[in-house]
Amino acid sequence: MALERERDEPAHLRGRRRHHGGICGRGPGPIIGALFLCECGALSAAGGVAGASLGVIVVVVVSLSRSWSTVIAPWTLAAGPAAGLVTGLVAGAYPARRAARIEPLEALRH
Repeated sequence: MALERERDEPAHLRGRRRHHGGICGRGPGPIIGALFLCECGALSAAGGVAGASLGVIVVVVVSLSRSWSTVIAPWTLAAGPAAGLVTGLVAGAYPARRAARIEPLEALRH
């Protein structure tokens, strides 16, 4: 059972289970699911922004070092964060659903 929990739940959510259990004790479970999804979406979108920024920097440095003209399509700057957001929401959907269903006392116990 513990091995399944470790595998299915991302580390940043697993470490905050006690905090979320306290919130859940004060309110309904669906709020916790939405909170988990927001966390996953924000973290993965931030990763997408960082990846897109690093990609632009690499392209600019390489093109300047080779005396090439830099051409970056504007849609590619939005594609990284968007892909990160979608990936984070899909990956966080199952743990968010589990977190919304867990009893507050069970969450506080771990």
